[in-house]
Amino acid sequence: MVSRDILDKCTTQEKAEVMEWWRVTSEAVNRERVRSQVTKLPVIFKDLETLLDVIQDSPEDLAELKNHAYALKEAVSKVVRRKSRQQKN
Repeated sequence: MVSRDILDKCTTQEKAEVMEWWRVTSEAVNRERVRSQVTKLPVIFKDLETLLDVIQDSPEDLAELKNHAYALKEAVSKVVRRKSRQQKN
């Protein structure tokens, strides 16, 4: 967040411009973080493919992996919903 000391020295118009700059910059940084994570997905899926090959013969391990996958999906969904609500506000 922009320092209160800086904002106190700004006119109303300057404050609005600084806050808009901060918002746009923050969104760009967040988009870049997401983009960075997305580029890692193929590696993650390759690792999962290897893992599936290893546990293919064990139904118990496969069931546990499914539970973890559902938990991950739910966690990601919560983050996406929260971010979506924040952007609407």
